[in-house]
Amino acid sequence: MTHRLFIKPRFSVRDSLGMEERRYDWSLRNGDGEVLAEGHQDTDHTISETIVNHQLFRVDAVVFLSGSTVSYFEAELPAKVKPAQAPQMLAYAIEDDLAQPVDMVHVAHGEPEGNRYPIAAIDHWEMSQWVDLFDDWPGVALTAIVPDVTAMPITRDGWTLFVADDHLMARFDKREWIALSRHDLSLFTMMLDGHSEAAPMSAWFASDENARAFEQVQLPEQVRVESRHTLSVSTVNWLADHWMVGDCDPINLCQGAFVRRGAPGKAKAWKPAMVVAAALFAVQVAVNIGSGIAASAEADRLEQAVMTEYRQVFPDDTRTHVGNVKRVLQGQLRVAQGNENNGDFLNLLRVTGQAHASVGDAVQVTSLNYSAQRGGLSVEVSGEDYRALTDLRDGVAGRGVSASIGSVVNEASGTRGRLSVGGES
Repeated sequence: MTHRLFIKPRFSVRDSLGMEERRYDWSLRNGDGEVLAEGHQDTDHTISETIVNHQLFRVDAVVFLSGSTVSYFEAELPAKVKPAQAPQMLAYAIEDDLAQPVDMVHVAHGEPEGNRYPIAAIDHWEMSQWVDLFDDWPGVALTAIVPDVTAMPITRDGWTLFVADDHLMARFDKREWIALSRHDLSLFTMMLDGHSEAAPMSAWFASDENARAFEQVQLPEQVRVESRHTLSVSTVNWLADHWMVGDCDPINLCQGAFVRRGAPGKAKAWKPAMVVAAALFAVQVAVNIGSGIAASAEADRLEQAVMTEYRQVFPDDTRTHVGNVKRVLQGQLRVAQGNENNGDFLNLLRVTGQAHASVGDAVQVTSLNYSAQRGGLSVEVSGEDYRALTDLRDGVAGRGVSASIGSVVNEASGTRGRLSVGGES
């Protein structure tokens, strides 16, 4: 069963924000579309913890970007154009309409109607920043980044309008869209004036107050509001509902250079909870096997600590105890080693464990995730100070594996960050 995490960032990627300042609305769903958990303006740490607590094998992420950051175009291509040629040809077909050079824009397209393609264009740098951000999330496989306006339900030959406290977005059928500040509602009515044909409208509102504000707007006579709905759920849940039902027509921006090769269903999935337990075990105990430490009182203490962690992530497992937890986790690692690409995982885990052993208690490993797509580990760590984290990084690098520290947050209790080990840069 595929679980999905629907995420709506509450910030611009151009904002210079730290990890704790970046906030998201989100909805975690099972394969049947049922909501397992949700949140409003939470950090990625809170969301990742929720995924771990649910002990999920794999979570596919769908990101809803603000439609105001993505521009809509249409272009027609000759009938004989091959699908592989379409992306580049579409980019140059809209070149004269772009506000910046075509090589600075990422272009994606939806399903064509005949030879006419709907096109979504976003700044290339912004797109790369979003992809890098979500590719780094532990336990999450990025499968789609879509303009939120394209995830709204389709009104055939008409308009779908959504009005919230601070913004509005509208789309005509499967084609053009507009996303504005709510205070610019008059601009939207001017846009409607440009459509001479009669068109129905389905209007959705985030609150009763938004609905009352819309009642004061004078719409062109050719536009008739056929239905009005006030949401009883959050915006991200509303969009997720229509994504699951399939009555929207989203344009996935993860195309071309940003296509996710492992999605959907092909990337190696690592159960986050097991990875946490296995990582703690491997980092704190397994690397010492053969050195005599595993038979010492120190090993007993470490195994007790691992058992405590294991109980937190597997509270329903009554068969594993301090006497067999090492064997259970070793078995999991042997299974992992037998799978494709997992030899890289174990090698990186071994190197990280050796480096961690050299810095001792100065650094704690709180979670770990392996991305088969990147071929690298992402390790959440905390330490006494930034120097402790760099010592761990240097310890990994000194063993011939690339390593870097990012997402650093200084707190009263110390410093935490993300150690990236190996993988493609």
